[in-house]
Amino acid sequence: MCQLHADDEVIVSDDQSTDETVDLIKAFADPRIRLLERSTAPRSPVSNFDCTLAHARHNFIFLADQDDIWHRDKITTVVQLLQSFDLVVSDCTLIDEEGIEIAPSFFAQHHSRPGFWANFIRNSYLGCCMAFRRTLLENARPIPPSVPMHDIWLGLVAEWYGQTCFYPEQLVAYRRHNGAASTAAGRSSYSLWQKIMLRYQLLRSLMQRIFEQRR
Repeated sequence: MCQLHADDEVIVSDDQSTDETVDLIKAFADPRIRLLERSTAPRSPVSNFDCTLAHARHNFIFLADQDDIWHRDKITTVVQLLQSFDLVVSDCTLIDEEGIEIAPSFFAQHHSRPGFWANFIRNSYLGCCMAFRRTLLENARPIPPSVPMHDIWLGLVAEWYGQTCFYPEQLVAYRRHNGAASTAAGRSSYSLWQKIMLRYQLLRSLMQRIFEQRR
């Protein structure tokens, strides 16, 4: 919270959690925090993020997971970059559930680089490290439910329509949990056929969106 300004907002979309998440959020009693309590559970992380983005009101949007650690200069650094780019994704360190570092650089581990096809084949758009201009949502939302994850969709839409930046400094400590929904920083459990089908669905959704925008 130390990086927030008076006119910033933090949107928390609770996906019918069964722990004390809602009570903890309400205990902050901070008017900058907007809690979205879903009456029904979202179909997937993609639909939950799409719902959250629909409520964003400001020009610069940062994605965040619930327990990653942001470096103190993250917002200042990325906002400066967003003056020139439509989307910024920074590097990050990887930590385990106890906060112990397990890899010093996500970019180095994944050979990350900008480019539509490079990230279509092997995605390096990691949601918790991403921020973008609100104008990206004009082309990206609604996020198709068939895409593998929200971050690869937002990254590829930004690659197609605008300018992206892969910032080489680690601005986040990305916490990996056993059983996490995303396999971004680990070995994928999908078979080769599943990977092909997911990429087919992703490309098909992108082409449909592009044709819709051209009408």
